[in-house]
Amino acid sequence: MFFTRYVSLSSMSTLQQPSQSILHYFQNSIAIFDSGMGSYSVVKAVQKTLPNIKIVYLADRASFPYGKMPLKELQQNIQSRLDWLTQTFSPIAIIVASNTPSVTVLDYVHSTSVLLGVYPPIEAAIHSSSSKEISVLGTKGMVESTPLNLQIQTLERIHSVKIRAIEASSLIESMETFQFLNDPIACKLKLKQFFEGIFRQLPCLDTVTLSSTHLSFLKPFIQELYPHMTCLDPADDVAYTLKQSLEKKRFVQRQTNNCEDSLLVLSTENSLLKLAVKDFETGLEKLGCVSKVYSISIPNLSSKL
Repeated sequence: MFFTRYVSLSSMSTLQQPSQSILHYFQNSIAIFDSGMGSYSVVKAVQKTLPNIKIVYLADRASFPYGKMPLKELQQNIQSRLDWLTQTFSPIAIIVASNTPSVTVLDYVHSTSVLLGVYPPIEAAIHSSSSKEISVLGTKGMVESTPLNLQIQTLERIHSVKIRAIEASSLIESMETFQFLNDPIACKLKLKQFFEGIFRQLPCLDTVTLSSTHLSFLKPFIQELYPHMTCLDPADDVAYTLKQSLEKKRFVQRQTNNCEDSLLVLSTENSLLKLAVKDFETGLEKLGCVSKVYSISIPNLSSKL
């Protein structure tokens, strides 16, 4: 089995490893991954759009954050995760649920599954904004990327709008430690200070794109602090695109009657940032996730670049 070759025991965690029967049960599922808890927002959107379809959710916390990786390293990392998911689960589709690799390297990786990314909904933001001042929030790697900035320049020229890509790494890092759940007051204070900086550049800002899946969980906080603000989250868009892709391929998967049986949660650990699987499991429980979290380790084994 590919499991023996690609999955090794985590040295940090005592959490349970997925059994061969579990791996077999989740064959031909939908795989969703990013560098941590952010992709859970996409998992929830897919569950809403395709109720109880079998999903493998990989939180690649050992690689957190994707947005600070050099492009070549990020490409190799994403390819190795695609290879591992493909050879372990033979998924029907894989969603790279992170804006940074979707924008910067997804065109340079390959998969035998349907491969979908998550992208900043900038054109939707333009149509939504009354002031025509828009902010695209994301990682350092995404906001500094050539493809994104070329897109922004083109859209600014065509639509006579002002768009600013703003690095939100400090917010993203606090999300991965579940600060928004554990200390919501501190989270709101950090968010208010962050937006004060943006308002100095865009005093009439009325629309933001939450272009890191981690930021999706901040939407209620932003709307509480700034009721006039429209927050666009691409999670629903990618779930709808997935549904269309599966319908086009006439894919039919046996659905389960139990949400717990339809989701396999896997997590790697980051010893440097002290991102342990047990803490991740606790955070997901607070978000209402009833599925067990299994601890895994994935080597960077891609050799196809």
